Amino acid sequence: MTPIAHGGEDIDENVQPLCRTCHKLKTREDFGVTKPPFWRTAEKETPSSMGK
Repeated sequence: MTPIAHGGEDIDENVQPLCRTCHKLKTREDFGVTKPPFWRTAEKETPSSMGK
């Protein structure tokens, strides 16, 4: 399977039915994403950041 964005054809033979989780994983692999999903720096909650 070749994504259309990578030059794949929009034809039945280039379709792979996947569940939502597998689709997300395959898309990440196809586009070379190496960071974990929902990447962000988590701030620790402290009494001063919570308004005490």
